Amino acid sequence: MLRTLMALSLMLGFTWFAVFSNYAAMLMYWWFGIFRPHEWMWWDLSVLRLPTIAAALFFIPSLINGHNPFWRNALCIIMFAFIAQIFLSQQLMGCAGTVLDIVNTRTLKVGLVLILAALISARICKTPTHVLGWILLVVVSLTTLNAKLGLASVLTGQTLYNIEIGGGGFAGTNNAAMGAVMTFILALFLMQIALFKDKVYVANLKFRSVSIWVFRGLLAMIILGGAAFVYATESRGSGLSLGLATVLWMLLHKKRLRVIIVSSILALGLLGTVGVPQEYKERIASAFAPAEEQDDSVQSRPHFWDAAKAMARDNPMGVGIGCYKAYYDFYDTSLGQFGTQRSVHSSHFAILAEMGYPGIIMWISLFVIAFWKLFKLRRRWSNYLEREKHAYMFYYFANACIALQAGFLFGGSFYEMWMNDITWMVFAMIIAMEQFSNVEYEIVKARERMLQADLRT
Repeated sequence: MLRTLMALSLMLGFTWFAVFSNYAAMLMYWWFGIFRPHEWMWWDLSVLRLPTIAAALFFIPSLINGHNPFWRNALCIIMFAFIAQIFLSQQLMGCAGTVLDIVNTRTLKVGLVLILAALISARICKTPTHVLGWILLVVVSLTTLNAKLGLASVLTGQTLYNIEIGGGGFAGTNNAAMGAVMTFILALFLMQIALFKDKVYVANLKFRSVSIWVFRGLLAMIILGGAAFVYATESRGSGLSLGLATVLWMLLHKKRLRVIIVSSILALGLLGTVGVPQEYKERIASAFAPAEEQDDSVQSRPHFWDAAKAMARDNPMGVGIGCYKAYYDFYDTSLGQFGTQRSVHSSHFAILAEMGYPGIIMWISLFVIAFWKLFKLRRRWSNYLEREKHAYMFYYFANACIALQAGFLFGGSFYEMWMNDITWMVFAMIIAMEQFSNVEYEIVKARERMLQADLRT
């Protein structure tokens, strides 16, 4: 009952502010998509269609007020082309009339709304503080339960393997664990912002004295609990992704040697105290074992990916969003060894099969351009860390997004979750932060030119 009242009070509060603020409406939309408060309630409120109301409060006023996407931004252009390819693949093939038609239609709507929401959100964020608030909302929404379960698992020794958890783009153990990996990196970024409170945009967050230490403590619990949750699920791909993303984040840090030493000491201390479950060690080892010693989960994935490649060869424009399962049995050369109407178990191969060659080219292009923009952002502000209060924000934001996207590219190879909220949210944040960076950089350069002119005179 208490959980229901808490969720209801938060929904009412968000709704009130969303009526008067496009930014609040945006946060409310992403909160519904990630936290899914209506699923936390004991009462059945499905008749109210609360997610639809949240989407309406976000989309309609935003478009009326002229919050249109950045039409000339390369990421925006490709995202619009991605939407067009979704429609095209659906019209050319699709799986209407099959038993999966309802699931396919819902998947199509979710994908289109998600990408459009990301495009509009990039425009609504007017300051870096808006992006910070957005990240904080996502981290708290997705890791509140995950961190609690992760810490409880460490204390009790119970595993979270193969349990029903998460929802939306993070439904299922593996997807929930992958979501925890991404929010883990975002939480590290927020911790950096809290540690450098005098040099970044945090004035509007009003963290001062005792409150900043409380904030840091909560972030520390979220970071530790998030990592514990990933390993408690015994998800192989997510565990390896967490390691990859964390190592990359440390290598990108300005004081990488100090960070690596401190992180290694902490990691060794925690592993020495808690340890890694033997079952998890065996699951990780099985991924690298000879073919005859691998379990069905490992053996089946290359087979599913081969089926995806065959679908793309026969249907270069794709078989339609959410239609891989409907076509799988026609391309199954194992004679049903791994079951029927199976998932492709890969974000990248899902796009190849369902959106064809144009889709996979756009998907790769999104990440290539995103990485290019992030490294450009990082390089631009690396020499201003001690002089400009905005530099830490941009620099560490770029580091976090590089590590996060790299971790998803690896983990997403094993899980079908390209429609998760965080991946598209990060694309939108990159678009917004690039705009802020350009403005601030022009101010810095103008100040430098004035200083040089004064010195000459």
